[in-house]
Amino acid sequence: MRVHGLCRLSLLPLLLGVSGLLGCQGSAKVEAKTGDDVEAEANAKWEGSDGDDTKPRGPGVDAGTASGPPLVTYPGFEVMPDGRSVVTVTVRGPVTVTEQKAEGRLVYILSGVAVPEKVNRLPLLTQHFPTQVTSVTVEQIAGGAQLVIDLREPSKATHRVTKTEGGGSLVTIALPRSEKYGKTALGTDDPNSFERPGEAPEQDAVAAIDETGTEIPENAAAETERRRKKSKRQPKAYSMRSLTVPRGTLAPDFGLSISGIGQGTPTTFLTSGIHIGIVDQFEMEATIHSHRLSNNPSDVIGGGWLVLPSIGMTGGYTGHVFEIGGRLRYFTGVDTGLNAAGPGGLLLGVPTAIHLGTWGRIDTGAFVTFDFDGDLQNARNLGGGFASGMAVGLYDQQASPFYLDSGIPLKFIFNPSEDVWLGVHHGFAIYDFDFATETLALPLGGEIGITASDDYNPIADLLFRVDFPQFFAPGNDNDLVNEDWYQVGIFFRWFHHL
Repeated sequence: MRVHGLCRLSLLPLLLGVSGLLGCQGSAKVEAKTGDDVEAEANAKWEGSDGDDTKPRGPGVDAGTASGPPLVTYPGFEVMPDGRSVVTVTVRGPVTVTEQKAEGRLVYILSGVAVPEKVNRLPLLTQHFPTQVTSVTVEQIAGGAQLVIDLREPSKATHRVTKTEGGGSLVTIALPRSEKYGKTALGTDDPNSFERPGEAPEQDAVAAIDETGTEIPENAAAETERRRKKSKRQPKAYSMRSLTVPRGTLAPDFGLSISGIGQGTPTTFLTSGIHIGIVDQFEMEATIHSHRLSNNPSDVIGGGWLVLPSIGMTGGYTGHVFEIGGRLRYFTGVDTGLNAAGPGGLLLGVPTAIHLGTWGRIDTGAFVTFDFDGDLQNARNLGGGFASGMAVGLYDQQASPFYLDSGIPLKFIFNPSEDVWLGVHHGFAIYDFDFATETLALPLGGEIGITASDDYNPIADLLFRVDFPQFFAPGNDNDLVNEDWYQVGIFFRWFHHL
């Protein structure tokens, strides 16, 4: 059977090599074929070959090498004559596909793949076809792209990746015929003729045209907005997440940090803040609650007082294998423990992430902190005294938890499973450029994190981090390895999607 005319969803290749969406309504015409023809056509669709050399070829054929980064060039959907639903994504270049668990949908991660064209990120709306599939969307995420197939009933699927002419790839996902939605059309005994669920409009709707000349279905914007509000675009695996939280996401957090030297009373901070995703590439942050809980041995600083609340923002290029952004964070000089209000401190940074697929990532970058009047050093109370005057250092002063990090960090993060990640920390820091040789450091540390999720979407993260010994100081002749310096941090964050 071949579906014609008014009930077929077709994707038309454009001159730029991207896809267009032509949605139509009405009743279906069918053309019967023999059983052998149906089987041959189904096999051709699955294997990506129908005898035409211009079509995708099997993996045993030398397909050459595609130049440039892997790109999504053509997503497609089709209901086969035997009732199966087939989703295809054509990629220029090699691709590795990983299936993710999800509620009410099928999610496939296309590692290292970019989706530069807007038309290829539009949802394909399939709810008027004889299938359990309601929409197909390709989205850009950190570390690659994800193919999301929304379902109206649970369904199993199988996927394959085959090579195409020129070194490309064809990703094919096949779903079995739905007993509920792949029904035989009324008024016919042909088992290969299907009716569409729902009531068809009397006439075809006229689609809008975007700037590329592509026809857009009337409810494409509503479907895209629905997907955004559900915020299923944020991967559960930590290694796949972007530098910024997604658009319309609130991420409140609590942090507890403990730091000290040797047997002295450690400095303990309890903080809470919030991150807000304005757009996918830009977020705002604020840490209003920042309390010092421990007393200082000198009894100069009392415990339980508000210290250095902060505000900040992060934005930049996110959503692919390599991410780079800009970060600004300002710590107010308020310290009620000292009954003082100084100029505070300013962090300027360039966070960078390299995603290694679903199993790991590398976090690095460069961060410079301006301590305008010793406020940050005094709050931490590390070093046996109080600073005065402006100090500039190559280090990252985190806000929640209140934690000191390397100015040029090198963090290796591994995801042994979707719900757990492990990290090893190293890096380079200079805590005060005026005393560079004495404060040059190579910190060491590690972390372990756990994610709680609603199937696919992360709900909350719990992180435990330790830095010990805090640093090697090759410029300090008195103590090449400062094993007394330590930091411990516990961090909890949850995600609320508007």
